[in-house]
Amino acid sequence: MYAVEFEADLQGNVLRVPGHFKEMSNRHVRVVMMTESPESTKGRCGFGIAKGRVKSRPFLCGTTPILEKTMILHTEHLLHEAESLPLEERASLADSLLKTLNPPDANIDKEWIALARKRLEEIRSGEIKPVSATEVFDGVRKILEK
Repeated sequence: MYAVEFEADLQGNVLRVPGHFKEMSNRHVRVVMMTESPESTKGRCGFGIAKGRVKSRPFLCGTTPILEKTMILHTEHLLHEAESLPLEERASLADSLLKTLNPPDANIDKEWIALARKRLEEIRSGEIKPVSATEVFDGVRKILEK
């Protein structure tokens, strides 16, 4: 199912669809109407418009159920679209989404770079001796086995 969104004013019982959606004319469509005032829908749940005539049709009425269902369908559609992308584009999209959850912080990045440079200099100067990953993991295993 595909969805378009636009705002319009009802004129009597007529809803005028903007001209740039003309490719949708002469098709069966599902119409969901949302309004700022709940009083205008009081006692009218269960009506839909199909092929130019009003007909009774059972569906959820109110703001939360319709919006939650719409968001779930929208999310499922986005996920399906993302899964069909080539590997490189999926990786780029995943990276972009992860950055929105934990945005990069330039100050923290600078601190990590400074620490890495300091440790590299300590290794090069012989001040500290590097430890192999095998030694580190062996030590961790010993600690966890206790």
